[in-house]
Amino acid sequence: MNDKDKTKDQLLSELTELRRRMSQFESTEMESRQTEEVLHESEDKFRVIFSKSLDAIMIIDSESGRILSVNRATYRILGYEDKALIGNHFSILFPPACKLSRKDLLGKIQIHDAVFTQKFLHANGPVFQMDLTATLIPWRKDKAILVTFRDITERLQAEEERRNLINQLQEALAKVKTLSGLLPICASCKKIRDDNGYWNQIESYIRDHSEAEFTHSLCPECANKIRSELKQYQNNSDDGSTS
Repeated sequence: MNDKDKTKDQLLSELTELRRRMSQFESTEMESRQTEEVLHESEDKFRVIFSKSLDAIMIIDSESGRILSVNRATYRILGYEDKALIGNHFSILFPPACKLSRKDLLGKIQIHDAVFTQKFLHANGPVFQMDLTATLIPWRKDKAILVTFRDITERLQAEEERRNLINQLQEALAKVKTLSGLLPICASCKKIRDDNGYWNQIESYIRDHSEAEFTHSLCPECANKIRSELKQYQNNSDDGSTS
């Protein structure tokens, strides 16, 4: 039907429908632009976090296990040159004896986002341990493994020093002997009866059951008593020699 054959009402209806479609198109286009802006903003934030993080961050292809991207901290921590890791299989990071495979890593992630301690191989040869976390993320219409790891050498050294200190304290406590409970002591000679029923000099008993060592001296009372006895003995001797 030609436009000239259409009624006025038909033309108005088609015009209204055209306006509705134009409005819907403009709304969809605006939403698309907003979504794109949000996506760009999110990508910019991720890029900043990725590049500025002090922890090593790496993105691994979930199918091939190849390294897709790494941040600066990764090169600094592992000692590799810039872009030297891109395209290599992630197993290059581990010592030869390490058996962690892509399948194992994915298996840990499928159960729960992987969080564990892993030995890494520095570019110059030394092996050291780091905390590793791994999770699956969307990546270019597919999935990838996002891995972060942190050097824990200082923490392990502190834990080892703490264990050594605890062991030293436990050994010291084991050597400390203490006296406790009721001690049977003679009211006359002051000897102490041990667990086997033998009577021991008090200094011998204390020395054997503690870390104490004895030095001998005289208290003022005993010293005066001895002086008095010596003086009396001398007087008696003088009297005997005179008679």
